[in-house]
Amino acid sequence: QAQLSDAQGETASYKQKKMDLEELIEKTKDSLIDEKKRVYDALEEKDTQIANLDRELAEKLNEAHTSASALKKSKSKLKLMTKSYNSEKVRADALDEKIQKLNQFA
Repeated sequence: QAQLSDAQGETASYKQKKMDLEELIEKTKDSLIDEKKRVYDALEEKDTQIANLDRELAEKLNEAHTSASALKKSKSKLKLMTKSYNSEKVRADALDEKIQKLNQFA
């Protein structure tokens, strides 16, 4: 009977330890599920931030290309205007010389 009593005590102790272990496993599982959700939420937030930064960078890069293109066009237009100005200046200087010569004869 003592052996039976000891065996019953061990069985009860085993059952209690098994229940405690199952409870601990369940808590651990719940904790891991919560952590997984937290990590996924954090990743989603980072993905959104990265997408926003990518969009901003693309916009700035596009603006830079647009500005570079506009600058190139302005530079080209300035060269043409400078060339035209220099040609007109040469022509005006030549006309001035002719006018001075005519004034000398008058």
